[in-house]
Amino acid sequence: MNDQAAHIAQLIKKLFDGSLSAAEKIELNSWLEEHPQRKSFVEGLNKDDALFEEALEWISLAQEDSEEWLQRLSATTWQRIQQQQEKSQIKKRSPKPWLWYAAAAVLLCIAGASIFIQQQQESTNNSLALNQIKPGKHQATLHLPDGSSLTLSEKQDELQLSDKRILSYKDGEMLMDLNGKFKADQDLRLSVPRAGHYKMRLPDGSLVWLNSASTIRFPIAFQQHRLVALNGEAFFEVQQLKDNKNRARGFSVNAPNQSIEVTGTQFNVNTFNKEALKTTLVEGHVNVRSAQHKLSLRPNEQSVLSPTGISKVAIDVSTEIAWKDNRFNFNETSLQDAMLQLSRWYELEIVYKKNIPDTYFYGEFSRQQPLQKVLKILEESGVKFEFK
Repeated sequence: MNDQAAHIAQLIKKLFDGSLSAAEKIELNSWLEEHPQRKSFVEGLNKDDALFEEALEWISLAQEDSEEWLQRLSATTWQRIQQQQEKSQIKKRSPKPWLWYAAAAVLLCIAGASIFIQQQQESTNNSLALNQIKPGKHQATLHLPDGSSLTLSEKQDELQLSDKRILSYKDGEMLMDLNGKFKADQDLRLSVPRAGHYKMRLPDGSLVWLNSASTIRFPIAFQQHRLVALNGEAFFEVQQLKDNKNRARGFSVNAPNQSIEVTGTQFNVNTFNKEALKTTLVEGHVNVRSAQHKLSLRPNEQSVLSPTGISKVAIDVSTEIAWKDNRFNFNETSLQDAMLQLSRWYELEIVYKKNIPDTYFYGEFSRQQPLQKVLKILEESGVKFEFK
């Protein structure tokens, strides 16, 4: 086997054991997209050694552009691949972290669940009205220390607070000069409703993406240590700063039952599930503290704080931060978790009419689609629902 084939084989092996990095995932995706047969074969592979060895032979032949590569696969191998594909259409849970293709806006799992979906503002079963339920948009409210508030423009996507205490949009349009109105240590609160998202540039230059139903609290001017408080979900891109003694200035995020300590880094904090608070590190270094525990995260690691304690796991961060780029990314995502994401983004109430089996979704698609298109995807995946 040549070097390239050996490298591809190693990527496939990493795919199966869950250690494939984001960059390697892109590389393997590109290789698979060159020939439809490659995707069919890889999706059908099992983890047993015999089949994997046959995969190595297939990879070698494919690299030589042999037209006989498919015929040289054993009949048993190809039959098992087809059987795996048939099972994947009706499985409740996948044993592997399959590779997903961003261009395919489909879910690859069957649910078999009956769901009642109700729009909170109005009651209707009209299909036209269903199509008119649009995805979330840029919307947020800034709450000032005196109790007043500013409704931010839906035509803008980022609010900025300069170190000179000037509030403005990213394009330079000024909103307010806070000098003389409030003290430096007083807090501002930016809240994003359901079906909304917004970005906040903090006084130190750090950038925060806020997901739907999320709130961040921060001071008008940071002191030596930078501290913000979060409820909901946010992605942080923290500026690395030094003090006058060339020491790193700390940055902390207070979230329910935990705090995250950083210097300069990129990470995601999700507090929606009060039973499992998650911090996901993309770049840099963070320490996560609870009342009784502390752990450190490296890139591509996630901490999970639950009532039983705090732990960490290695993950593919792309699933956790897809929302930042306005995408849904489901990778062994439970039906309940998937529906919670949809309910926040489209401002829906989800009611399960009967017990829901263990059902998991896989796939990636844009959050910019109207609800009708998303529900069509669910229908094609086997989910039955009523809309009123």
